Amino acid sequence: MKKRYFPFFIVAVISFFYISNFLFAAPINAVKSVKFYKFGKSEKITFVFNKRLPNFSHSISKSKRFLILRIYKSSIKKRKVLAPYSFKLIKSIEKLKKKNENLRLKILLTNQSARVITYVLKNPNRIVVSVRREVNSAIKKKQFSKKSNLRKSTSIQKNLRLKFLNGRGVIVLDPGHGGRDPGAVGIYKNNEKFVNLDVSKKLFKILKKKYIKKNKIFMTRFRDKYVSLNQRRRFSNRKNADVFISIHSNSSRRRSLKGIETYFYNRKASSKRSYRLALRENMQMERVGSNLDKIFSDMWESEKVHASRKIAELTQNTLVKYLRMRNYEV
Repeated sequence: MKKRYFPFFIVAVISFFYISNFLFAAPINAVKSVKFYKFGKSEKITFVFNKRLPNFSHSISKSKRFLILRIYKSSIKKRKVLAPYSFKLIKSIEKLKKKNENLRLKILLTNQSARVITYVLKNPNRIVVSVRREVNSAIKKKQFSKKSNLRKSTSIQKNLRLKFLNGRGVIVLDPGHGGRDPGAVGIYKNNEKFVNLDVSKKLFKILKKKYIKKNKIFMTRFRDKYVSLNQRRRFSNRKNADVFISIHSNSSRRRSLKGIETYFYNRKASSKRSYRLALRENMQMERVGSNLDKIFSDMWESEKVHASRKIAELTQNTLVKYLRMRNYEV
C-alpha cells in the first residue's frame, strides 16, 4: 500500500468500527415505570420494561444500609424515586452514574436486618425487588418454643371446631375458573367453569340448610364471571374465612379415569404431577407461572398448613366413602 493512502485507510477502519458498533449494538432497554406495593410482611419494588428482560445482578453494602441493583444495557428517566410513606423498610431509589451503558440503582434501606430477594416476572416484563424484615435466630427459637407449647394446649383444629360449634365459623366456597376462563373442556364440550359453579351452588344450599346454623358461608361467584386469583384471595381475607374450599373438575386424556382427589396449599408439592396441576390451574386464572411460590410465600405458616392437611384428608376420605369412587388421595 502506498504511503499516501495509508492515513485514509486508518480513517476508514476507525469509521467502520464506530458505525458497526452503533448499528449492531444491543438496544438499550428503558424502565417504563416503577411501582411500589406491599404483600403481607414484604415490601416490593417492580421495574417494568418496554422490551425484553435484561440481565441484572444485585449486591448489599457491608453496612446493609443500601442495595445496588445493576441492570445491563438499560436506562431510566427519573434520577430519584421516593418510596410511599407507608413503607418501613425501603426509603428511596437513586440513579447512579452509568458504567458501560449499564444502569446502576441505589436502593436505600431503613432496616439493617432486612432480607432482599430479586426475581423476574413476564407479561409484562419486570424485575421485582422484595424486601422483608429478617427475624434473628434467637428470636425464632423463642417463637418456635412458644408455638410448640401452644400446640400442646390448644391446636388450630380444636379452635376451629369450637368456633363452628359456637356459630362463629366462616366458610368460603370458590367455584374454579369462570367468565373468560373456561377451565377444562369435556367430551360433550361442556366447560369446567359451569360444572364447578353447579356443584358449588348445590353444596352452598346443603350446608346452609342442614349444617351451618349460625355460622356464615359465602361464595366467590354466583354466576359465570371471571374472578382473578388475587380477587379470590382478597375476598376470603375480607370475610375472615376459617375454611376456604376451591372446587375444580380435572380433565384427563383417558376416558376411563374416574375418581376423587383433594389438594391443599403446601410450600413443596408432594409430586411433579401435583406441581404441574397447580401451575396449570393458576396460569389459566392469571399468568403467574413459576412464580406461584413467590406469590404465596407470605401466606406460609406451618400450623395452618398442618390444619389444611387434616381438613383435606377428612374431606377426601368422606367423599370416597360415600360416593364409592376411586381414591386418588390427598
